[in-house]
Amino acid sequence: MRNKEVPEGDEEPLATLPRLSLRGAEQRSNLGRGTAWPTFQLTVENSPAILLLIYRSLVLLDGKTVKAIMKRAIRDQKGQALILAIILLLVGGLVSASLLAYMGTGLITGEVYERRTAELYAADAGIEDAVWKMQHNVYIPTDGYNLTVNDKYVWVTVAPIDTELFLTNLLGIDPKNWVASDWVIIGRIPEPGKAEITISWNGSGNGFITDAGIWLDGTCSYVEDQAIPDDDIRDLYPDYTFKRESYRGGTGFIWTWEQQPTRPDSRNTPNSTLTFEFTPNYIPELGIAFTMMGRQNVGLSYYGEFSGGTITATATTYIGTATADIESQTTVVASVVGCTASRSFDIINWDIS
Repeated sequence: MRNKEVPEGDEEPLATLPRLSLRGAEQRSNLGRGTAWPTFQLTVENSPAILLLIYRSLVLLDGKTVKAIMKRAIRDQKGQALILAIILLLVGGLVSASLLAYMGTGLITGEVYERRTAELYAADAGIEDAVWKMQHNVYIPTDGYNLTVNDKYVWVTVAPIDTELFLTNLLGIDPKNWVASDWVIIGRIPEPGKAEITISWNGSGNGFITDAGIWLDGTCSYVEDQAIPDDDIRDLYPDYTFKRESYRGGTGFIWTWEQQPTRPDSRNTPNSTLTFEFTPNYIPELGIAFTMMGRQNVGLSYYGEFSGGTITATATTYIGTATADIESQTTVVASVVGCTASRSFDIINWDIS
């Protein structure tokens, strides 16, 4: 863009431009520390010439005056670092308080976790000690006994589980209302993945079956749509229901005949079998075959070497020497079953509290 040309003779005389009046300018070379500063008065009569006035004013100041002005400006900023430091201290204090509280909570949580872990290990040791006593036929007091494991006081009790109680709980019947029946039952595993139950009547009168089945140690499934032999009790009495139930670390296979006319009757079938397949194909270490006769006055027959118990181990942490000074406790309850003859017991169920 070209500058606008001013016609000749129209130039504004320099003397008529706005001037900057500086009082005390004569003493500008004598300015120093403790000397009063000159007062600047700016009178603008024509605003477009303001830049020229500023330029003329700066020219009047020598290097010493500019240096003094800069020192004065720097001296006016004293105390800013202190304010910044105070702000940082306040922010740091707020953050530090929250951080320390969080760290304190973490330490307390870690102590509780460590204590509960030690109690769990001690209670588990109590369970294993009771199992060892059962395996080696060592006397266990009926009211329990105590151990000390890793400075934890452990109290262990064993409530025996006999076969009758085990089966009545599995079948959901009242153990007070049953008596031994005259059905003779034998259960065996002839090969991996196959169970065979033989049922015979040994009574003088007549008997009928309401339930028959077997409990096997381990988790297994029933093989559907398998061939049923002609002499099988399910072929002779097909009006039945089947139930597979997980119970006490094992699996129960239960066949039920609900109606009286269609129940297996000893007059027609004094001897019968029940054979089925299951997966995976293995031979369980434990098995209990059973039959049940009746619903109200239950007659129960079973076959299998079985023994077990419910073991309860409680590990306690004390905060003092008195018995009542208990800080925390961890209890483990385990169900143990096994063969009486071989003294082989397995833990089949755990509960931690």
